[in-house]
Amino acid sequence: IMKGYLDILKWGKDDPVLLNEALENIETEIINIEKLITNLLFLSQAEKLKTLNEKIEICLLLTKLKNDYQLLKIDKKLIISCENKVIIHGDQNLISEALRGIIDNSIKYSNGEEIHIIVENTDTFVKILVRDFGIHLSDEDTEKIFERYYRMEKQDIKSIRSFGLGLSIIKEIIELHNAEIKLINREDGLDTEIYFYNS
Repeated sequence: IMKGYLDILKWGKDDPVLLNEALENIETEIINIEKLITNLLFLSQAEKLKTLNEKIEICLLLTKLKNDYQLLKIDKKLIISCENKVIIHGDQNLISEALRGIIDNSIKYSNGEEIHIIVENTDTFVKILVRDFGIHLSDEDTEKIFERYYRMEKQDIKSIRSFGLGLSIIKEIIELHNAEIKLINREDGLDTEIYFYNS
């Protein structure tokens, strides 16, 4: 794709419309390549990675993520329900990237105007729930969606929800923290639940 747009630049650089289109698409493809390389490097190193035992104040982290998305002027409203001083342990950068990936998917595929993020703190676990108001997944897709390179076969879903390496990496990050992630279908959307168990 990049080569094709570079060819366009050779003969269409004097056309402002073509020039702008080519540059925008080349930039998009560079971003996609960067993401792919990052994903592949993570997959190759995931088993060797040792998580840090940092104290992570999950409410503060979620507030920071919300502020980041507000700067991007997304068309969804993030609503966070979280008590103060909810602590989990691990690598804050990895947890942040995993949550960002889940939120990104919810924003991209939700039909509603709001994304709800709810934190529940119990004696045995901390649960982070990301709730969107998009389409359902089949039972098979719900079970297999975190597998590497899995693609959904149902055409209407396949054309909308295009998961790939992203969710498999998110799952690996979560499991590196001795935690669990699952998807739950609702009548009006999809819940992503993450459980961090107290040791």
